[in-house]
Amino acid sequence: MMSVTDERSLHDLYIAERESLTLVDVDPKVYAQIRGVVAALEDDAGLRQGLDPDGIMTQGAVDRFRRARNDARDLVAIRLRKIADAAERDATGHPSVDIDPLPLEDTRLYNGIKQATQRYLEEVETGLMWVDGRQVVIP
Repeated sequence: MMSVTDERSLHDLYIAERESLTLVDVDPKVYAQIRGVVAALEDDAGLRQGLDPDGIMTQGAVDRFRRARNDARDLVAIRLRKIADAAERDATGHPSVDIDPLPLEDTRLYNGIKQATQRYLEEVETGLMWVDGRQVVIP
């Protein structure tokens, strides 16, 4: 199970997720951990900019923050695609992932996509759609 404690572990998780065909097993609090690491790096960069805007240490802190923010965004995008694919497979009767160990954020996304996919498939199959609380025939 991977967790994020600093910029290096965030990058390691991003690489592991990018290289894995399945969702990497992560700590249930991983998104809070990521937010904490990125926020700490942003605070450090801001503090350094206030003290020495043109300093080499400031530029290094800004670069570390940007790399961490980009790793976090890319990591979330990769996980989102994997979760969406798994939820779609589950909605069509081919479950491929156990959602119990997923962080709450991932579980909510998975369930939302699965339910939306099931509604969509039902609408396509029946020709009926719910609009403003009433069922209408799709022309």
